[in-house]
Amino acid sequence: MEEIADEIKTSGASIVCLQEVDAYTIRSGTNIHQAEYISNKLTAITGTIWNYKYITSINMNPGYYGNAIISSCSLATALRVYLSKVNSSENRSFLLVRVDFGSSYFYVGTAHLGLDGVK
Repeated sequence: MEEIADEIKTSGASIVCLQEVDAYTIRSGTNIHQAEYISNKLTAITGTIWNYKYITSINMNPGYYGNAIISSCSLATALRVYLSKVNSSENRSFLLVRVDFGSSYFYVGTAHLGLDGVK
């Protein structure tokens, strides 16, 4: 996660979409929410407040994994859309956020789609 935060900072991006983001799982640490961690790390290393929105795609028991959008802009609206399983055993989801950028706004979305069954 340190390298991810450093790469985001180096890239100069102000909005980043992430997939397969863990929250409180055994594999990543039951006390760690990756989107929150990366957002907080970016705030610390850039001096700018970074925000995040996160949605769950799969319950891991314990924890979850899903999609996140992290931004140095304000993230106003989050919409989660469940996607039907197609040639996959895992639930999928789509995250849409409204990004407030000065006096205007735009929408950004992210989804993680499986490749099982693709030929």
